[in-house]
Amino acid sequence: MKPCTHPYWRDQGVGLLLPHYAGRAVILPYLHDYELVPAAEMGADAWVAAIVRNPFGRLLAAYSWASHTGDWSGLGPAFALYKPVTFSQFVKMATAHLPQRLTSLTDCLMRDHQTPDHIAFIEQLPGSWTTLAGKMRERGVNVPMRVPEILNAWSYPAAYTPDLVPLVEHAYGTDLETFGYSFGGGLNGQSERGTSGSVEQVTRLAG
Repeated sequence: MKPCTHPYWRDQGVGLLLPHYAGRAVILPYLHDYELVPAAEMGADAWVAAIVRNPFGRLLAAYSWASHTGDWSGLGPAFALYKPVTFSQFVKMATAHLPQRLTSLTDCLMRDHQTPDHIAFIEQLPGSWTTLAGKMRERGVNVPMRVPEILNAWSYPAAYTPDLVPLVEHAYGTDLETFGYSFGGGLNGQSERGTSGSVEQVTRLAG
């Protein structure tokens, strides 16, 4: 299990995992009075929530961001040295040696066998955020009740050729199983979006 490098947003006794390439750029501007801390600094008694995203969507978001900005260094030395020209090259590199910013979200959530108290799916914004914000406000954290929808959250299938799909399924098998994601479908393999807040699968893995 690789160390979790995704920072936690922390305010009072509430922690929120905002992974790289899973909506951080959209959500962070709406949050105030917080600090970003590494997972190791989250107390065991903190109320912890997480925002997750389909691994297929995360990979496409990472490639789009790096190719648009020209900044591959955040993905690691290999990507800075051998910049992938095509999305196919990127997926093959990323799934063979997962960069720290693209590590399994399940690994992060299972640190010290601590499971999240709530999970919100990026594909369900803004509705999933409204539910999460309500729970955070109940704990005295002042956050807005709405954030924007990520319009392209489900637009990844056309980018993948058939040979790339099993590579992602192998590299992110635990995430796909834990959060009920699949390729080209909604949560739990269905066309509709699932229910925010389900932590049963993560809890079973912890046990």
